[in-house]
Amino acid sequence: MGDLFRCFARRCALRPRSRHGIDAIGRTESVMTRPRAGSRRTARSGSRSAVGLYALAATATGGALACETEINGMLGTQSDPLDAAVASNVVSLIIVVVAIPFVPGLERAARDLLTMLRAGSVHPAWLFGGIAGGFMVLTQAITTGHLGVAVFTLAAVSGQTLGGVVFDCIGLGPGPRRAVDRRRVLGLLMAVSATIVPAAADIGSATTLILLPFVAGMGAALQLALNGRVDEAISHPSPSAMLSFLVGAGMLGSIALLRLTVSDFSHSWPADPLLYTGGVFGVVFVLSSILVVRRLGVFVAVMCIVTGQVATSIAISTVRFGPSTALVGHCVGAVLLIGGVVIVSSRKGSSADRTSSSAIPSGSHR
Repeated sequence: MGDLFRCFARRCALRPRSRHGIDAIGRTESVMTRPRAGSRRTARSGSRSAVGLYALAATATGGALACETEINGMLGTQSDPLDAAVASNVVSLIIVVVAIPFVPGLERAARDLLTMLRAGSVHPAWLFGGIAGGFMVLTQAITTGHLGVAVFTLAAVSGQTLGGVVFDCIGLGPGPRRAVDRRRVLGLLMAVSATIVPAAADIGSATTLILLPFVAGMGAALQLALNGRVDEAISHPSPSAMLSFLVGAGMLGSIALLRLTVSDFSHSWPADPLLYTGGVFGVVFVLSSILVVRRLGVFVAVMCIVTGQVATSIAISTVRFGPSTALVGHCVGAVLLIGGVVIVSSRKGSSADRTSSSAIPSGSHR
C-alpha cells in the first residue's frame, strides 16, 4: 500500500498543470504550487540585467578595437609600419597559441577540418582569410598616424559594409545569396557618406590615404565571409580565428624578410611597452565578440560594438588632437555610419540574412 501511494504521489507531481490552476483531469491545484508573480518579475529583471551587462561588454569590445587601431598606428609612426604590423600579429599569435590547451573541442574541430579538406567539403582558399586581416593591421600602422583613429574607423567600417553587401549578393559567405534591396542600398549610401564627410575638410593627402582603410574594410568583409564558410562547415569558430592570426603573421613576416633581402633597412624600436599591446586588444576583441554575439544575437551585438568603436575613436582623436572643426565632421560621419549599419543589419528575412558578413565590425576574426 505504501508503494502504491508513493507511485500515485509521483504521478500527481508529474501531472501537467494549466496556467489557471487546473490540472489535466480537471482538479484545482493548490495555490502554493503556482509560481509567484514576484518571482517572475525577479527573473525578468535578472534577464534584463544580464542583457544590459552583455551590451556594455559589447560596447567595450568595440572600444578595444579602437584602442588596437590607435596603438598600432602609434607604433607604426614611431618605428616602421610593416614591422609594427608584424609585431602586433606576432603578439596576437603568441596569446592564441598559449590559449590553445584551454579551448574546448578544438582538437575535434581540427580533425574535422582536415577531414573536410581531404574530402573537398572545405576549399583550401577559405583558410587564407588572414591575409586580409594582416592587410588591415598594416593599414592601421600606415594611416592612423596621419588620418586619426576616428577617420580610420569610419572608412574601415564603411568599406566593410560595402564589401559585406557585395559578398552577400554573390553568395561568397555562408548561407544563401542575399539580394540587394532598397534598404541595403540606402544603408550602403549612408555608410559610404560617413567616409566622405570627414575627408571633405582635406581634399589632398587625406582623401588618398582614406582609400587604404576603406579597401582594408572590404578585405575584412571578405575575411569574414571565408571564415564564416569554415565556421559553418566545422561548427566551431576557433580554428578559423587561429588560422587568421597565423596566416596574417606569416604573410607580414614574409614581406618583412623579403624587404631585408633586397635592402639594408634598419630602425630603432620604441622603448614604451604599451606600444606593443595592440595585439592583446586584437585577441580581446575576437574572443569577446564571439561571446557577446552568442548572448545578444548578431544585430544587437553589432550595434553595440560599432557604437563603442566609433565613440572611442572620436574620443581618442579629440584627446590627441584637441577639439576642432573636424570633430563636427567626425560626429556627422558617426551618425551616418551607425544609421547605415542599422539599416543594412536589420534587413527583414531569415536568420541567415541577419548574420551576413556586412553585419560584423571590421577587425573581427582577424
